Amino acid sequence: MQFRTLLALVMLASTASHAGAQSVLDEIEASIGGRATELERVEALLSNPDPKRRTAAMEAILKTGDPAFVRKAKEVGLFSADPQLRQIAVKAIFDAGGAFRLDIDAPSKDSTDTNALLNRFGGSRSPDGSGSAQFVLTGDYNVENRCWTDRRGNCSIRQTGDVIHLADWDYTSASFRLDDSGVLQGTVLYDRRGTAVGARIPLFE
Repeated sequence: MQFRTLLALVMLASTASHAGAQSVLDEIEASIGGRATELERVEALLSNPDPKRRTAAMEAILKTGDPAFVRKAKEVGLFSADPQLRQIAVKAIFDAGGAFRLDIDAPSKDSTDTNALLNRFGGSRSPDGSGSAQFVLTGDYNVENRCWTDRRGNCSIRQTGDVIHLADWDYTSASFRLDDSGVLQGTVLYDRRGTAVGARIPLFE
């Protein structure tokens, strides 16, 4: 009799535990479904056929501060065919600050001095001759100089329409435009010497 009672209690506890787990899973599924629907609404707002409404939606979504909404808005903007959304997305990415990577193609005989450039900014070179250097933006925007600053407060990146320039990189001139893969593609020239080489700044990886 005691064994039967114990068995019944164990089965009851197991059933209750299973029901509790199912309840938690139900809540998770409902939460995921609701969140997915919200993100779909974000995409829909940013795909509005009216360019003014698209721009207004982009600006409003970025101001929400919701990490998932902001991330989705940046992603949609980067890959949008709308130049205005693309510019806003790039600006939002630089406004957020963080570490970025400048990739440089392997030089040819008459190329600019990529070794000096990489050494100057603590970069490294790959076996194939290409190189990369990291730079960090604080997220602070200098209104007077119209640029985003580095940790020393110096101008690092400047946006002019859909063109991005390296600013105050010690004799380095470079300009980039966003391509269809979320990468800023352009060229870089060091100390006005040689021929500019291809370079890129990935914004979406």
